Amino acid sequence: MDRRLPTLDERVRARIRSALYESVGDLEAWPSALREVARVVGATGVVMTVPSFDARQGYSFDSIAVNVDFELATKYAAESQSLDPWTLGALARGFSGPGLVLRGAEMCTPEEVERSSWKRPVVDAAEMGDVMTASMAMPASTGRDLSIAVFHRHRPCEPFEPEAARRLQL
Repeated sequence: MDRRLPTLDERVRARIRSALYESVGDLEAWPSALREVARVVGATGVVMTVPSFDARQGYSFDSIAVNVDFELATKYAAESQSLDPWTLGALARGFSGPGLVLRGAEMCTPEEVERSSWKRPVVDAAEMGDVMTASMAMPASTGRDLSIAVFHRHRPCEPFEPEAARRLQL
Protein backbone atom coordinates (compact mmCIF):
# COMPACT_ATOMS: atom_id res chain seq x y z
CA MET A 1 0.00 0.00 0.00
CA ASP A 2 1.38 3.40 -1.00
CA ARG A 3 1.48 5.60 2.13
CA ARG A 4 3.02 8.71 0.58
CA LEU A 5 1.26 11.83 1.75
CA PRO A 6 -0.51 13.91 -0.88
CA THR A 7 1.05 17.20 -1.93
CA LEU A 8 -0.04 19.95 0.42
CA ASP A 9 -0.21 23.22 -1.44
CA GLU A 10 -1.74 26.44 -0.15
CA ARG A 11 -5.11 25.69 -1.84
CA VAL A 12 -5.39 22.43 0.11
CA ARG A 13 -4.44 24.17 3.36
CA ALA A 14 -7.07 26.86 2.70
CA ARG A 15 -9.72 24.21 1.95
CA ILE A 16 -8.92 22.39 5.20
CA ARG A 17 -8.94 25.60 7.26
CA SER A 18 -12.25 26.60 5.72
CA ALA A 19 -13.84 23.19 6.37
CA LEU A 20 -12.67 23.19 9.99
CA TYR A 21 -13.78 26.74 10.76
CA GLU A 22 -17.16 26.21 9.10
CA SER A 23 -17.67 23.10 11.24
CA VAL A 24 -17.18 24.80 14.62
CA GLY A 25 -20.41 24.62 16.59
CA ASP A 26 -22.06 22.29 14.04
CA LEU A 27 -21.54 18.61 14.86
CA GLU A 28 -23.19 17.57 11.60
CA ALA A 29 -20.54 19.38 9.54
CA TRP A 30 -17.52 17.75 11.18
CA PRO A 31 -17.41 14.35 9.39
CA SER A 32 -16.68 15.81 5.94
CA ALA A 33 -14.03 18.18 7.36
CA LEU A 34 -12.39 15.35 9.29
CA ARG A 35 -12.38 13.08 6.22
CA GLU A 36 -10.43 15.71 4.30
CA VAL A 37 -7.92 16.25 7.11
CA ALA A 38 -7.50 12.47 7.56
CA ARG A 39 -6.72 12.12 3.85
CA VAL A 40 -4.08 14.85 4.00
CA VAL A 41 -2.27 13.32 7.00
CA GLY A 42 -2.54 9.74 5.74
CA ALA A 43 -4.96 8.54 8.42
CA THR A 44 -7.42 5.72 7.81
CA GLY A 45 -9.88 6.93 10.44
CA VAL A 46 -10.52 9.67 12.97
CA VAL A 47 -12.51 10.11 16.16
CA MET A 48 -13.24 13.54 17.56
CA THR A 49 -14.53 14.09 21.07
CA VAL A 50 -16.13 17.39 21.91
CA PRO A 51 -16.68 17.93 25.64
CA SER A 52 -19.37 20.17 27.02
CA PHE A 53 -20.02 21.19 30.60
CA ASP A 54 -23.33 21.71 32.36
CA ALA A 55 -23.25 22.89 36.00
CA ARG A 56 -26.00 20.42 36.94
CA GLN A 57 -24.84 17.39 34.96
CA GLY A 58 -21.07 17.90 34.75
CA TYR A 59 -19.10 16.98 31.65
CA SER A 60 -20.54 15.10 28.74
CA PHE A 61 -19.02 14.22 25.38
CA ASP A 62 -20.21 14.15 21.81
CA SER A 63 -18.32 11.80 19.49
CA ILE A 64 -17.78 11.97 15.78
CA ALA A 65 -16.29 8.89 14.11
CA VAL A 66 -15.06 8.57 10.54
CA ASN A 67 -14.01 5.04 9.49
CA VAL A 68 -13.96 3.98 13.14
CA ASP A 69 -16.72 2.00 14.86
CA PHE A 70 -19.09 4.60 16.34
CA GLU A 71 -20.01 2.46 19.34
CA LEU A 72 -16.35 2.08 20.23
CA ALA A 73 -15.76 5.82 19.75
CA THR A 74 -18.73 6.67 21.97
CA LYS A 75 -17.58 4.27 24.68
CA TYR A 76 -14.12 5.84 24.55
CA ALA A 77 -15.51 9.35 24.93
CA ALA A 78 -17.87 8.42 27.74
CA GLU A 79 -15.82 6.17 29.99
CA SER A 80 -12.50 4.94 28.70
CA GLN A 81 -10.56 8.13 28.12
CA SER A 82 -8.93 7.89 31.53
CA LEU A 83 -7.48 4.48 30.54
CA ASP A 84 -6.15 5.52 27.13
CA PRO A 85 -2.37 4.85 27.22
CA TRP A 86 -1.68 7.70 24.79
CA THR A 87 -3.64 10.25 26.85
CA LEU A 88 -2.09 9.05 30.10
CA GLY A 89 1.38 9.11 28.55
CA ALA A 90 0.91 12.60 27.12
CA LEU A 91 -0.32 13.98 30.44
CA ALA A 92 2.47 12.25 32.37
CA ARG A 93 4.98 13.90 30.03
CA GLY A 94 3.38 17.33 30.59
CA PHE A 95 1.68 17.61 27.20
CA SER A 96 -1.72 19.30 27.13
CA GLY A 97 -3.44 22.35 25.73
CA PRO A 98 -4.97 23.73 22.55
CA GLY A 99 -3.01 23.59 19.33
CA LEU A 100 -0.96 20.59 20.41
CA VAL A 101 -0.32 17.85 17.82
CA LEU A 102 1.30 14.63 19.02
CA ARG A 103 2.15 11.37 17.29
CA GLY A 104 1.64 8.11 19.16
CA ALA A 105 5.37 7.61 19.75
CA GLU A 106 5.61 11.06 21.38
CA MET A 107 2.89 10.18 23.89
CA CYS A 108 3.91 6.72 25.06
CA THR A 109 5.98 3.69 24.17
CA PRO A 110 4.62 0.61 22.39
CA GLU A 111 5.27 -1.29 25.61
CA GLU A 112 2.96 1.07 27.53
CA VAL A 113 0.22 0.38 24.99
CA GLU A 114 0.81 -3.38 25.25
CA ARG A 115 0.59 -3.30 29.05
CA SER A 116 -2.49 -1.08 29.20
CA SER A 117 -5.90 -2.41 30.18
CA TRP A 118 -7.09 -0.67 27.03
CA LYS A 119 -5.11 -2.91 24.66
CA ARG A 120 -7.59 -5.70 23.99
CA PRO A 121 -10.98 -3.96 24.30
CA VAL A 122 -10.06 -0.86 22.28
CA VAL A 123 -6.68 -0.98 20.52
CA ASP A 124 -7.14 -4.52 19.22
CA ALA A 125 -10.89 -4.18 18.66
CA ALA A 126 -10.35 -1.08 16.49
CA GLU A 127 -7.23 -2.54 14.84
CA MET A 128 -5.31 0.58 15.80
CA GLY A 129 -1.77 0.56 14.49
CA ASP A 130 -0.85 4.14 15.38
CA VAL A 131 -2.53 7.36 16.48
CA MET A 132 -1.92 11.08 16.22
CA THR A 133 -3.88 13.61 18.27
CA ALA A 134 -4.68 17.25 17.70
CA SER A 135 -6.31 19.47 20.32
CA MET A 136 -8.34 22.47 19.24
CA ALA A 137 -9.66 25.33 21.34
CA MET A 138 -13.36 25.88 20.80
CA PRO A 139 -14.94 29.36 20.76
CA ALA A 140 -16.74 30.39 23.96
CA SER A 141 -19.98 30.67 21.96
CA THR A 142 -20.03 26.87 21.54
CA GLY A 143 -20.08 26.25 25.31
CA ARG A 144 -17.13 23.89 24.85
CA ASP A 145 -13.51 24.33 25.90
CA LEU A 146 -11.41 21.96 23.88
CA SER A 147 -11.94 19.33 21.25
CA ILE A 148 -9.60 16.41 20.62
CA ALA A 149 -9.28 14.69 17.26
CA VAL A 150 -7.55 11.30 17.25
CA PHE A 151 -6.35 10.21 13.83
CA HIS A 152 -5.87 6.48 13.36
CA ARG A 153 -3.81 4.32 11.09
CA HIS A 154 -5.33 0.88 11.09
CA ARG A 155 -3.13 -2.23 11.06
CA PRO A 156 -0.93 -3.04 9.27
CA CYS A 157 0.60 0.40 9.01
CA GLU A 158 3.65 2.56 9.40
CA PRO A 159 3.70 5.04 12.31
CA PHE A 160 2.67 8.63 11.62
CA GLU A 161 5.68 10.49 10.34
CA PRO A 162 6.75 13.97 11.59
CA GLU A 163 5.51 15.46 8.30
CA ALA A 164 1.96 14.26 9.07
CA ALA A 165 2.06 16.12 12.40
CA ARG A 166 3.39 19.28 10.71
CA ARG A 167 0.42 19.18 8.34
CA LEU A 168 -1.96 19.55 11.26
CA GLN A 169 -0.19 22.74 12.28
CA LEU A 170 -2.39 24.85 10.04
